[in-house]
Amino acid sequence: MSAGEIGLELRDVSVQFGGIHAVQGVDFSVAPSRVHGLVGPNGSGKTTILNAICGFVGSDGEIEVGGARIDGMGSYGRMRRGLGRTFQNPRPARELTVRDLLRIGEHDRKAQPWWQVALTPRAADRALRESNERASRLLAMVDIGPGLLEQQLVNLPAGVLKMVDIARALMGAPRVLLLDEPTSGMNDVEIDLLHAALRELSGDSLTILLVEHNLRFMFDICDSMTVLATGRVVGHGTPTEVFQREEVIHAYMGSSTASVHESRPHPVEPSAG
Repeated sequence: MSAGEIGLELRDVSVQFGGIHAVQGVDFSVAPSRVHGLVGPNGSGKTTILNAICGFVGSDGEIEVGGARIDGMGSYGRMRRGLGRTFQNPRPARELTVRDLLRIGEHDRKAQPWWQVALTPRAADRALRESNERASRLLAMVDIGPGLLEQQLVNLPAGVLKMVDIARALMGAPRVLLLDEPTSGMNDVEIDLLHAALRELSGDSLTILLVEHNLRFMFDICDSMTVLATGRVVGHGTPTEVFQREEVIHAYMGSSTASVHESRPHPVEPSAG
């Protein structure tokens, strides 16, 4: 895979908390238009890797987005270079509405100085209209109508809030989208909508890195996976290859690969990964 074909690449990435090595020497790369999963038991370092990519925790090693190094930047600079991120458990401020959260995502992508708004009100109005149109398109992708825009986030069901948080991350037009336990709190209908939305998004050259405990969802959506155990990479491969590995069967699934091919399992309650 050449540099021009890589959406996200990690080279020898390590994270240490005090004397504890949470992640050691992690290497993998993901091409645009691909969904890549991080697989491993609780505590294997999955969420820590997402935090290292975003700059939320310090790390050693190299991280690239679209062939450009971002590991020396702060978290905001990395976001401006094309990272989008969702979280296991969004905790919005009580007063925020759906529209407010989406505007935050848009602001992060293309912030307008106050003086520009004051001197060019027509341009500011046009930007606002475009932002609203983009928000409506993204919400429609996950079957959320415009009537929900003024709804306070605190009143939304967990699954709908997760969808809105994904739309918020996409408002920033990222090149790489990091998803942390997106199906937790979702029902089967919402999971199917999310599956279709992610497939559509990845087809638009978006690189998606996914951490998820819903094994059926992972098997269906991922093009490739990296297997983690105790902070180290123990294998790469397609979903079929990964779910046949003994360390995945025993450490992550706790049973045989047959369980992956049965009816969709209920999402496991998220925990720090």
